[in-house]
Amino acid sequence: MTDSNKPSQKSLEDIKEIDKTLQELGKWLQKAKFEPGKTERTENCAEKMPAAAKPLFDALDFKGPKKYNVLRIHGPNTTRIRNVDVVPIQSWGFDPMLDGKELKPKTITHITKGVDVEVAEGSISDLLIIAD
Repeated sequence: MTDSNKPSQKSLEDIKEIDKTLQELGKWLQKAKFEPGKTERTENCAEKMPAAAKPLFDALDFKGPKKYNVLRIHGPNTTRIRNVDVVPIQSWGFDPMLDGKELKPKTITHITKGVDVEVAEGSISDLLIIAD
């Protein structure tokens, strides 16, 4: 995408063992404690990310003063986000949509302006949110 205000999506396929890393994070998240989020039908992970996340953060060159957490969105829901990077970790049901386009597994999406993340009825999505 050429417009810097539009979300840009980059594949994470070249990260060594990305499938294994996301699967381990997914297993951990199924048991992790979550707290109510800022908006209805959302939750924030209340636990520190496990060592399983390190290969992902290293591959993303995750250094410096960044904040991160996992946002769990229960459908039906539309949640507005901005100024973050988003990595889908797992979904039950349908994959989430970002301004009407599929938020694909094994990608990172850079978002500058406010966009809507839509999760369909009966679906749940865990998204790693990374912010400066």
